Amino acid sequence: MTTPSAESVLDLPGAVRALGLDSGRSDRPTPRLIVFFPGFMVSPWSYRSLFASIVSDRTSIVAPQMYRRGIEPLSGHPSPSDEAAAGIRLVEHVVATRRPDQIWLAGHSRGGQVAWRVAQHVDPDGLVVVDPVDGAGRHPTTLGAAAEAARFTARTLVVGAGLGGRCAPAAVNHEHFATAAPSGSSHVVVDSMGHGDVLDDRPARLARMLCGGSTDPRHERGTVAELVRRFVESG
Repeated sequence: MTTPSAESVLDLPGAVRALGLDSGRSDRPTPRLIVFFPGFMVSPWSYRSLFASIVSDRTSIVAPQMYRRGIEPLSGHPSPSDEAAAGIRLVEHVVATRRPDQIWLAGHSRGGQVAWRVAQHVDPDGLVVVDPVDGAGRHPTTLGAAAEAARFTARTLVVGAGLGGRCAPAAVNHEHFATAAPSGSSHVVVDSMGHGDVLDDRPARLARMLCGGSTDPRHERGTVAELVRRFVESG
């Protein structure tokens, strides 16, 4: 199910720019706010279709772009820990200014790692990481954020792609986050999903060239959206 949503460009501290989506019902407060960190070198606007299937009268989403895409990120600047440090300040600002009843963190790929790192400091009501990738650099091989058990206790959903490919190598993939997650967390593997299948159609096509993926990414994106929506609405 897709809820009609209103889109806005937000000016938030620490972010180059941010995409905001809500139900468009300005007469109603939004009890639940999800701050979603995009994957490495991926625009927040590449998740529009995914977000539209999660937003409701009770759930809105803010997706910040934490750095300018270009040569510097490809050379390791900012690092995931740098991005998370800026993310902590951004989340604290959003909580102070919007005062949601619940604050959730989420992210995809490296953004899942960033959301995890932020959760270690801001104590969210819940956390969702979609095919998260640990480590740093263009070809990570060493665990970082998921190297030890999580210090947070938030309800956590780890979604893994069965076809993660070279973009989510086994040494740093979702399995390690599921192991490090708090007791009672959920770990769901979508067997036929590729690492980038949650993106909108055009960026998903590029992601499949780089990472492999499903023959029907719209179906996989819909599956992930339903998993996320049910999980956050059950909280």
